[in-house]
Amino acid sequence: MMSDVILHNRYYTVEDYFALSEEGIRTELENGKLFMSPSPVPNHAKIGRNLIWQLENYLQNKKCELFYETDIELFEGEDTIYCPDIIVVCDPSKIADRCIVGAPDFIIEIGSFGTIKNDLGKKRLAYERAGVKEYWVIRNPYWVHCYLLNEEGKYSESVYRNEVAVKVQSLEGLTIDFSHLQKI
Repeated sequence: MMSDVILHNRYYTVEDYFALSEEGIRTELENGKLFMSPSPVPNHAKIGRNLIWQLENYLQNKKCELFYETDIELFEGEDTIYCPDIIVVCDPSKIADRCIVGAPDFIIEIGSFGTIKNDLGKKRLAYERAGVKEYWVIRNPYWVHCYLLNEEGKYSESVYRNEVAVKVQSLEGLTIDFSHLQKI
């Protein structure tokens, strides 16, 4: 969750980022610039918990792994670290000691007023360039932007509003039930 507050006016490396993370400072790193990352508000956390519950149930006995608010370094050598709300990784070689390295298979961001512009803009472009197969931005429980990577390496977008269920294209047989979220 990227805010517009930049910490200090200097260039930060991935190593600087992880040093701050060890101190418990919530940030994201984008091209050497450090941004504060506020804690989720209760409604955001409820939506995240519901999505995680559905994904955990689906992923039982499958090779893919689910991560919540885990750092990802999409491109080695670029000083950018994002911390999406929900990540699914099906290639165990991408799971390193301190972060996910490379493109996850599926990412969900639960947008807020302060993050939605970046979620739909810079992050979407970075995830597309990295090859993230599917990326969702949930603006609220009733509005979901779904981006699916096509054969040309570009995202095609589908927007769902007030849908009860939305199929996850990159995880065969998974449909996310939004009926529970609409009660939040």
